[in-house]
Amino acid sequence: MSSFSLIVIVIILGVFTVPFIRRYQKKKKAQRVRTPLEWGTEVYELYRSGLIGIQEIQQLENITQEDIDHGVVRLKDKIVKQLVFLGHQYNSFSKSDQELAQTILNQSLATTNDDDPVFQSYLKTFERHPHLDEELESFRSITNYAFFDRLKIQNPEEAKRLGLSE
Repeated sequence: MSSFSLIVIVIILGVFTVPFIRRYQKKKKAQRVRTPLEWGTEVYELYRSGLIGIQEIQQLENITQEDIDHGVVRLKDKIVKQLVFLGHQYNSFSKSDQELAQTILNQSLATTNDDDPVFQSYLKTFERHPHLDEELESFRSITNYAFFDRLKIQNPEEAKRLGLSE
């Protein structure tokens, strides 16, 4: 076998195996159990990524109103899926770990105030897209998707849709 053939085989193997390895690594990361500190931090980062995502969607050039609407809905769905996954982990914590995770999340959320530029941009979105009020407003309390008891009380239809209303 020539060295050229070996190089081609290595390249082909690399091209086809790298995506599988990355998917496996992502899956492993998602499956790992988090500490209350990691959990609270990750839930906050998802909340923050939602606000940043809304800001980024608006800043795209040559984007239609329909694309913005669709982008906001897709962004919310993606974050909700991740929060529901984290909610299952939260439910597996001991009572004291749940309290610690909530404290960490609440402390992080307290850092996002009206002076925060990302939060300001989020608020301006309401002015630009009033027809999205309900979707946009849901981002304020999106962390509730990680707390099934709260979600069942505040939005029982959504809890049922997600299979959490046992």
